[in-house]
Amino acid sequence: MGEQFALPEAVEVLRTVHRAGPDGQPTPISACDPLNLAGVLTPGPRVAAVLGNRAVYRDGIPVASLQGGEIQNLADMEDGAGLAVMGLLAGHRRGENGSRGSRRRPATVP
Repeated sequence: MGEQFALPEAVEVLRTVHRAGPDGQPTPISACDPLNLAGVLTPGPRVAAVLGNRAVYRDGIPVASLQGGEIQNLADMEDGAGLAVMGLLAGHRRGENGSRGSRRRPATVP
């Protein structure tokens, strides 16, 4: 998916990842990303494509989201995985992990 838009060097990397199979690692993406297919191609609610919203996938399944500053579970996860996913989203909400977070006020220009 998306290979038609990838640089030639990225296509082989995408194929390698695809061949490796599921690894159970949570993968957060911006809800504005074209790969945000939660509720479109997968069962469950959609994650609105709004700046600051995030979706977390695990092995291609949407498992949690951050929408309007609120964390929502989208799938059942065992304790360890659930804590890791919630930590990713909580960090984004607070502005950690290099993100701007959803509650930061814009800088003013004098």
